[in-house]
Amino acid sequence: LSVKEWKPVVKNDFEKAVGQAHPTVAEIVHYAYTHQAVYAAMSGSGSTCFALFEGHQTLPDFSPFSHCWIRKIKLS
Repeated sequence: LSVKEWKPVVKNDFEKAVGQAHPTVAEIVHYAYTHQAVYAAMSGSGSTCFALFEGHQTLPDFSPFSHCWIRKIKLS
């Protein structure tokens, strides 16, 4: 399954409930998708959110979430 096909298939059962209790989680995932993430989600039980972007595009500015620890890592 290609990463581009993950969104409707790969789900975290906790993401909806955690996103309701802690809206920033849902906001970060939504923000990533609105900035052209190929896939974005909450990991495990909610300690981390991540987003995958294709190619060498400039990654979005996550400064609206400055109260969170944001790390951008480019995988080759």
